[in-house]
Amino acid sequence: MTTRHYLGENTKAILNTLDANGPMSRDQVVAATGIERDTVRQYLRRCAFRGLVTADRTVNPPVFATKPGWQAFLVTTRPPDKPKKPRPEPVTTVAIARQTQPNSVFALGAHQ
Repeated sequence: MTTRHYLGENTKAILNTLDANGPMSRDQVVAATGIERDTVRQYLRRCAFRGLVTADRTVNPPVFATKPGWQAFLVTTRPPDKPKKPRPEPVTTVAIARQTQPNSVFALGAHQ
């Protein structure tokens, strides 16, 4: 799995809050940023996966803190999307209906 270096606005807000206030629990981050609780939980999980924050899970609730050097991930603009491969032109096929030949003398109507 590759990680992208572009950080969204919510991620930046969470990391800046942790950096300014020091280690905080998830609920403290929610109160400080105003972002929904489930969103903060998901973004903290992603930041931990990327190596941007540390999680001290020896205490309850877990406490999160930014790692030194996380600002290197700050990019001011989103990188351009990769160019898409051109799709081949659709091939149009035409079906020609054949007139069926009768396969028995009864289909010809000769038995009358």
